[in-house]
Amino acid sequence: MNSEEEKSAEARSAKGGSDSDGSNARKAAALFFMTNAPPGALREVMENCELLMDASAVSSRSLAEALEQSAEEQRLILALPSGTSSQQSALATQLQAVLSPSGRIAKSTYLCSSTKQVLTISASGSDLNVSASPAAADAFPAQVESFRAALQAELTDYVKRCFACGALRQLLSLPVSLQQAVSVLSHAAAPSEASQPPLRAILAVHAENTSSCWACDWKSEWRFVFDPLDAKTGVFLEGEARVRCYLHEDASVQANFSRSFASERRKNAGIEGDQEETLQAESGSSGSASSSSVNPSPTACSSSEAAASSDPCCIAAGNSNSPAALARQMAEAVERLEAQLQQEIQDFFARRALRVSKVLRRVLPVHGKPFDWRQQSLQLKPQQLATNETA
Repeated sequence: MNSEEEKSAEARSAKGGSDSDGSNARKAAALFFMTNAPPGALREVMENCELLMDASAVSSRSLAEALEQSAEEQRLILALPSGTSSQQSALATQLQAVLSPSGRIAKSTYLCSSTKQVLTISASGSDLNVSASPAAADAFPAQVESFRAALQAELTDYVKRCFACGALRQLLSLPVSLQQAVSVLSHAAAPSEASQPPLRAILAVHAENTSSCWACDWKSEWRFVFDPLDAKTGVFLEGEARVRCYLHEDASVQANFSRSFASERRKNAGIEGDQEETLQAESGSSGSASSSSVNPSPTACSSSEAAASSDPCCIAAGNSNSPAALARQMAEAVERLEAQLQQEIQDFFARRALRVSKVLRRVLPVHGKPFDWRQQSLQLKPQQLATNETA
């Protein structure tokens, strides 16, 4: 073995011991970039990942599986395609659905709360096929259906007011691409919750303006625990909100924010759950949030109006059992909490000058070169990567 071969073998040994390990490392790196791609930039990230590996390093099947998993873990708004069939064309005019693990019935099968249908998703090449069928009666328990329907209407109105395309156009003269959807589910998550099935609400918004080089995702999920037979006992709510902002005009910066919300009265009662609210903002990395699967007793929330007012995650419903009135209070509580997070995000950007943002430019750690949005200037080839690895 000559000296060059020895150096190459030593380099491979230091990186894992074999060419197979090196290929797996590049595959893992590519999957990481693709599954964590900023909103609106997946195609460009995929193109750059292809430059970092041999054509056979990652199969199309494994990429599809990784992207499917990422879509379920994050936010996926289904804008149904039109023109492929009469059924899909009719659905497309009235529906943007949220595909979420909370609403998944089986693999590639999701519950659509706005139309009370089951959507089965399949792919044929680059086309998306969607078939709809009526949902089973037990998917929407009758004892909470009036509350679920009222909350669906209130949250849909909230999303339209806060994230309307017209409001975004006031910020920029160019048109904004916007998708938004709300799903409120009421099927019991476990047998232990059968007597008090919680409401789950998933809010998803995606806005982007590729001409002005920015995009943003907002996804939040909320749980509402209450007694549907006696709504006067009040409501506990807990949830998570995640915002991903991508700014790549003056500085290629991806800022991810996440925050968890839980009732202070719930924590003080000694019920296991989130111990604190967190706000995380990092360049090019994802925050995380978690919520407890244990339901607190709704009666603990009804001690007094004053106690509830001091705890934004505890709603005292008062003397009314009206689903419309309670749903309005739930939506207002969500709006107040998300407004706090939005203000903190605005403050975060206001405190950071452009020069700081430029310091946070994304770097592709596989080869250590600054990420350049001018595609023609990125000339890294697979053989160059292999040369760098063995140098």
